[in-house]
Parts: sequence; C-alpha cells; structure tokens
Amino acid sequence: EFEHINEVERSHEYGSLIVHSIVTGQPRVIYGNVANHGLIDNLPQGCCVEVPCLVDKNGVQPTQIGTLPPHLAAMMRTNV
Repeated sequence: EFEHINEVERSHEYGSLIVHSIVTGQPRVIYGNVANHGLIDNLPQGCCVEVPCLVDKNGVQPTQIGTLPPHLAAMMRTNV
C-alpha cells in the first residue's frame, strides 16, 4: 500500500528550477559555481567562482563581474 500525499512542498534547492527554466524558456537568475573564464578579472583564470547566472532555454550563462576591490580579491586568492 502507498500512502496518499495531498500536498508536496518545493525545497529551497535550485535543481528543479534550473530544469524548469531550460525546458520552458522562463528566465531565472541563480547563483552558480562556475569556472572563472573572464568573469572576475583579478582572480585566477579557471578557478571556481560563484556568480549570478541567467538560466533560460539557452542553458546557464554566467554574468561577468569585472574587477573586485583589491582587498576582497586578495582574501579570496588565499582560498584558490
């Protein structure tokens, strides 16, 4: 026997929202961990950075941030 569930609550995780945006084309902004390929100028290329990303029918497109304040970039480079 299966228990009947009347209502399902969505979790706070991004997975289903990302799939929904890719399938339906509904644009959505998430914060994703992606390789730094020109996204943050003063962090090493190829390191993992968390940036806003647009998700839609074209997939996930990271946002270019530019140059961080020097003291923040210095702190972050200690963890790369």
